[in-house]
Amino acid sequence: MRHQGVFAATLGAALLAACATAPSASLHATTVLVGRVEFRALLPAKERTDMGIYRLGMGGALGGLVAGIIAGIPVEGERNTYDIRPDENKDRKINVYSKLIFEVGQCVEVLSTSDRKDQDWFLLEQVTLRPSTKCR
Repeated sequence: MRHQGVFAATLGAALLAACATAPSASLHATTVLVGRVEFRALLPAKERTDMGIYRLGMGGALGGLVAGIIAGIPVEGERNTYDIRPDENKDRKINVYSKLIFEVGQCVEVLSTSDRKDQDWFLLEQVTLRPSTKCR
């Protein structure tokens, strides 16, 4: 009984820590640039190729069910990659990943943290894109 309490407390603390460190849109408060989408490509979800220590056939029928569920969960969801040309510097082009959909030619605002202002590429969790009317 004592071990169950320790396990529950440990699990609760781990979940709380994971929630506290999850990236938030409010972290992306600095406008890095405003520009137009020049290129957009859809990147499909990545399928799981490694099952970790679990192997098919382990655990009988229930294990097969668990293996099927694990194998069906994508490692990364579907996302878009964009090339964006800033309004203020036509010689620069940045690459951004986002789950949101924007059309080529659409004006967007790229939000991130202030220390990423000069970065030329942004991963999914490093940036927030939103439509903008600030393009010239």
